[in-house]
Amino acid sequence: MKLLKRVSFFLIILYLLIVPVQHVSAHAYLENSNPADQSHIQTAPEKVTLVFNEEIEADFPLIEVKDSSGKQVETGKTSVSKKNNHMVEASLPADLKADVYSVSWRVVSADGHAVTGIISFKLGDTKATFQASEVPSSGADLQISSIQKAILYIGFSLFIGVLVFGLGLYPRKEQISEKISGHLKKVTWIALALLGVALLIQLFVQTSITTGVSISESFGPSKLAAFLTTKTGYIWISEFVVWLLLAIFTVMMFFKKKQWGWFALLTESALIGYLIFAKAQNGHAAASADKIVSITADMLHMIAASVWVGGILVLLFVLPRTGKARKVWIRFAIVAIIAVASILVSGLLMAVMNIGQMANLFTTNYGKILLFKIGLFILMALLGLGHYIYIKLKNQQLPFKTILIELIIGTIILVVASVLTNVQTPPPSAPKAFDETIAAEGEKAKINLRVEPATVGQNQFIITFTSADGSAKTDFEQVTITTKSTKTDEKSTFQAKLANDTQYFAEGLYFNQTGKWEITVHGLTKDFTDINQTFTTNITQ
Repeated sequence: MKLLKRVSFFLIILYLLIVPVQHVSAHAYLENSNPADQSHIQTAPEKVTLVFNEEIEADFPLIEVKDSSGKQVETGKTSVSKKNNHMVEASLPADLKADVYSVSWRVVSADGHAVTGIISFKLGDTKATFQASEVPSSGADLQISSIQKAILYIGFSLFIGVLVFGLGLYPRKEQISEKISGHLKKVTWIALALLGVALLIQLFVQTSITTGVSISESFGPSKLAAFLTTKTGYIWISEFVVWLLLAIFTVMMFFKKKQWGWFALLTESALIGYLIFAKAQNGHAAASADKIVSITADMLHMIAASVWVGGILVLLFVLPRTGKARKVWIRFAIVAIIAVASILVSGLLMAVMNIGQMANLFTTNYGKILLFKIGLFILMALLGLGHYIYIKLKNQQLPFKTILIELIIGTIILVVASVLTNVQTPPPSAPKAFDETIAAEGEKAKINLRVEPATVGQNQFIITFTSADGSAKTDFEQVTITTKSTKTDEKSTFQAKLANDTQYFAEGLYFNQTGKWEITVHGLTKDFTDINQTFTTNITQ
């Protein structure tokens, strides 16, 4: 037992050390745009471009442009960029008149949540002022979504509790009595019913989110049909098919009285595992850059919590309070210890990815709810530890009243977790700028290049040339910048203009994908001397 604890502790520490983590934000945030919010431009761009910090679903993105009178401007079809799925675009008419325009948008991010917003810009010389505009509806009621998640999580816990009971908690050599088997069947039916209800509610919630209508409007056949043809719709169809298979298979095994055979239990475990995997595809984990890590952690967290809470519930209401029950509870205590360790590891990893920095734990709604959940978890763990010590050391009646309290706390944790899925996570920290100074090729002059921010989307390029004596050099006929992706060899060349006494400036959407980029600065002096240098930087989202 000591060796097991040491190995478990070592694996936890090793896991945390070797797994790289990146901040996950749910839901999506607008990082930058072209035109920029509250900007005054003289020439309209060919299209409105919005860049978000996470992947945007290609289904039903919306960009609407209105002038100062509230009249909608006819734009091209809104679409997610094929080059970068963080970027949403809509073309503008070529004859856009001088005025103040508002750009309202609605998109569905990778975590399955709809996000909306609005930006404004002024075009040309106009006396019009910025006007307040209506933001598009984000769709489903978050309360209904949270209720759906709570039902789903309780269903998972009940079904997994039954599986854990059959896979090893109850001695395999002993025949399960008719009374216990009857109780297990009732719990299984309740679990299947809860999962079915959760999937049905999810259909209307996701239809509402995807199509941007209210829950009541999501019952319409056209809206349902539109949702079911999307990527999220296909996932829902697969979940429903798996739930049907799970229900049919369970009925068959009950009918054949083979419900507790290895084949039946392992098959049901695989089916319920898929449902948990599908759930992770439509949550905070799906928004991570490290999807393998985040989805694995999310699944581990859900399974471990279901084993712990579901195991307590099944043992409490299925097992008769006899001497044999003590042996089963002792077995469960070992399983619960492993589950708690798994919850700690996966929970810590997800907290780091979602919170970003420690201050957010105490200053944001997401952090405060997470702290409440952690407090409940610690209380439940202490109760569980006390029960383990009590059952192990004292040969007395099981403390069912405090075990019931442990179960109630566990159920509250599942409800809090369902609420947490719909709470905005803290915004990511501001992206860093690229700033580097290198000697020019074959010249004594130096070139300083600053790119703000060094991310996909709208960027500012600030260039400073300095002579050998350290003074600023501005005697250039022209200064050009060439950006090149080392991944695709895609190039863009544009000019930088003298912005002040010492710096040249350019701005635009010249990084359309993540990865390594080469930025070549070419200055041509008035005496036709070339001053060149190539910088290399890593562009992130």
